[in-house]
Amino acid sequence: MDNDVREFVCKTIGIPFNTPDDFNYRKSGAVDSLGMVRLILSIEARFGFVFTDEDVARPEFNTVGGLVEIIGKETGNV
Repeated sequence: MDNDVREFVCKTIGIPFNTPDDFNYRKSGAVDSLGMVRLILSIEARFGFVFTDEDVARPEFNTVGGLVEIIGKETGNV
C-alpha cells in the first residue's frame, strides 16, 4: 500500500517517485497554497478520509515521507 500512496502523492505533487522521503514539497515551492488545497482534496477523495487541522499542522505533513505515513495511519495501512 505504501508504494500506491507514495505514487499517488508524487504524481499529484508532480515530482518523481524516487524523491527522498525528507523532501519538503512546501518549502521547495513544488506546492503553493492553491496546490495544497488541491493536494488535500485529492488525497481525501482518493483514500476516503478527511484530514484534521492537527494533521495539516504537523511538520511531517510537509514532507513526502511524512505525508505517506500520515495517509497510511489514517487508512489503517501502516
